[in-house]
Amino acid sequence: MRASERAGTLLLFPAAVLVLMVLGAIAVDLGMLSGARRDLIRSVGAAADDAAARLSIDRLRAGELGAIDLQEAHHQVLADLALDGLPGAAVGAPRVALGPDADTIEVEVTRRIPHVFGRAVPGLPEDELVTVRLTGRLADPPPAP
Repeated sequence: MRASERAGTLLLFPAAVLVLMVLGAIAVDLGMLSGARRDLIRSVGAAADDAAARLSIDRLRAGELGAIDLQEAHHQVLADLALDGLPGAAVGAPRVALGPDADTIEVEVTRRIPHVFGRAVPGLPEDELVTVRLTGRLADPPPAP
């Protein structure tokens, strides 16, 4: 191998290292984003299920089965999510609404997940918005013995 060929190879090596570093940074950030989304799904799902169990006693006495107390459900969601230590920064308050059925409740949470290495890569945003919307359902009561 001649000296000029070795010099050409030597010049390409830093570019290859730079490309590998950028791809590694993107892979780490996507992994962090995926982990944060998984944590949000777990926490929001548990909060939605807990919130669906908040029944309105007055509505139950009136004969409405699966009558969820929306205000109590909202307080339950806030308490559950505060205890979980969710990743990223909150974007607004969690949205809690009655679902399409009488025994369901919908919970939506949006968080801003920061990039770890992506901030150093020109053109990539500093963070990503992750929104999780899940439905909790009131479990059927166990059958009478």
